[in-house]
Amino acid sequence: MRASECWTGRSSVAFAADGRTLAAGNQNGTVSLWNTADPGHPASLGKPLTGPHGPVHAMAFSPDGRTLAAAGDDPSGTIQLWDVTKPSSPQPMASGIDADTRSVWSLAFAADGRTLAAGGDVSNGRVGLWRVSDGRLVRLGQPLGQPDSTSASLAFSPDGHTLAVGGLSGNGTVSRWDMTDPDRPAPLGQPLTLTSGPVHTVTFAPDGHTLAVTSDDGVVGVWSLTVDEAIRRICAGSTGALGPQQWSRFIPQLPYAPPCPDSGGAGPLPQESRPSR
Repeated sequence: MRASECWTGRSSVAFAADGRTLAAGNQNGTVSLWNTADPGHPASLGKPLTGPHGPVHAMAFSPDGRTLAAAGDDPSGTIQLWDVTKPSSPQPMASGIDADTRSVWSLAFAADGRTLAAGGDVSNGRVGLWRVSDGRLVRLGQPLGQPDSTSASLAFSPDGHTLAVGGLSGNGTVSRWDMTDPDRPAPLGQPLTLTSGPVHTVTFAPDGHTLAVTSDDGVVGVWSLTVDEAIRRICAGSTGALGPQQWSRFIPQLPYAPPCPDSGGAGPLPQESRPSR
């Protein structure tokens, strides 16, 4: 089958973790499954799945590959799950109605497969969180983010403890959320800003230490999320920037506490990072 025949009319795609099952979301609200064990000759796996209404813009397989979630440009906000343990005979599971994220543009499973995040462009535009348990979808707390925002892309860190949310409103921003307790997510620091334009995609490196995003203008932004590395880099490039005199001038109400290893306020790198002599 030629690629042009396989992809015509498709609006989203997702691979299962084993790399052998491909899901393709269609403009007519259906999802097609393909066996790609032989990439040169992908084979259709039965009839298209139905559930979402309208073009399917977002899909995600659970990390174990047994569950497929799909949603899209659906006024009712339907998120549909299927059991795809046997891709040749998928079974419908739960469906959820996300009134806060009616047009879903992104879906992401956490590493344990028990938390599903849904983000989109709607009247509220926030991120909905769901618990996937025993084939059911259970809404978790209140949506994340600000009303009237657009959550175009989502990504969980490999350990599932952090959720990154990319937005399209104004200058592109990426917010991060502590998902250690999915019932009580908490914002992590200030949003990251990509000044070149709105954010379309976000992704974590496999080790979880780096976050990359792409903008509407085709620019790629990369952030290191390792605190110790950031401290070393800042201290190495800012010798003398916050010594005792500067501290007393700008922060007189607090006792002097050198932010970097030496008393100069921005001294050498930690011992293990110093260049050898």
